[in-house]
Amino acid sequence: MSLLNDMLRDLEKRSQNQTKKQTGKIVFSGLQAAAPIKKKSWILIFKVLVTCFIAFLLITYFPTNLITIPNFFAAPKPIIAQTPTTSSSKSKATLQNIFINRTASEIVIQFTFDTVIHYKLSENNDHSQSTITLSDVSFNASLPLLPIDFVKTLTAKAVGNDLQITMETMPGTEIKVMQNQMQKPVRLIFILTNTPPKPAAPVQPAMNKTLAPPTYEELALSDYQDALDFIDHGYPDQAIPLLTKVVRNDPKLVAARKILIALLMQHNDINKATDYVKAGLKITPDAIELIELDARLSLIKHHPEKALKVLQKASPPITQEPEYYALLASVQQQLDHATIAEQIYTQLLDLDSSNANWWVGMGLALESQKKYNNALQAYKQATQLGNLSSNLQANVQERIARLAG
Repeated sequence: MSLLNDMLRDLEKRSQNQTKKQTGKIVFSGLQAAAPIKKKSWILIFKVLVTCFIAFLLITYFPTNLITIPNFFAAPKPIIAQTPTTSSSKSKATLQNIFINRTASEIVIQFTFDTVIHYKLSENNDHSQSTITLSDVSFNASLPLLPIDFVKTLTAKAVGNDLQITMETMPGTEIKVMQNQMQKPVRLIFILTNTPPKPAAPVQPAMNKTLAPPTYEELALSDYQDALDFIDHGYPDQAIPLLTKVVRNDPKLVAARKILIALLMQHNDINKATDYVKAGLKITPDAIELIELDARLSLIKHHPEKALKVLQKASPPITQEPEYYALLASVQQQLDHATIAEQIYTQLLDLDSSNANWWVGMGLALESQKKYNNALQAYKQATQLGNLSSNLQANVQERIARLAG
């Protein structure tokens, strides 16, 4: 009986084990069965694998130049402002004439221009050849006939935008340069003196020498250049004491004396200007500039008869001193010598028919002689040139209206 019971129990255990295998559950003695894996976890793992596979394809098979990845951390590029370029057209100055005057001790070569110019002077060792380079200058005038004493030749040629003038002189020639920009035409003046070279002295043993102090003439030229710089920069009042010093150190420096007198006249210091004219004429009585200033001072003092006597003391060539003769014609007109004034203006206009002031003078001389039609044509010619001052322009227009009516 006990054996039968044992067999039944054994069959029951086998039956229970078979049932457990069919349900898929495995039970270990003393342990709890693990929970089955959820379906959502399998889906997440599948998505990760697909994403990695797509990234691999992009990196491996697509060219990198077709994919642009913006760099948000790069520094911004600077913006460069473009400055507009402007073209500047600078009109060239014109060399209008070359005048040469011979005095007892020097040759004065005067260049006249229609505007302010810049120049450079270079000389060789024995001063026998000098080159003047004029910046941005055109040349229309004809050269005067040379040689003149110790000046052998004078030639001019264009070098680029500049004008280069070459003077060949006798050895020992010295040049002083003056530039007058106070009035038009602008004048560049070269004063030439010549001292023949002395025979070479025997060679002496070398000795220590001290530099000689500058002469009064050298100091005067330095101060004169400083005075011109003040005038060029618009400070004429500061040039007056310098020019006074220049005239004291070198009384024969006519160009400096002339500018000083002109500045004094602008300040209505007529008495002091007259004193400088008189003193200068005692030292250089043939100086045309001083004779002309003496006549102008006489006109300011309302003495046209005295001005005429002053101007008649000299008779320079009209081609070299046209302004001198223009003043003479004006004085003759003021003294009712209209016929003589007409003759002078005719010669001046033959030299330069573009001078509007001379056309006005011609018109006045003709109108004084009752040559009204000719006077009207002269006035019209002056207005067409358009170089008159505003006051003179208005006066001429009134005369044209009166004669035309």
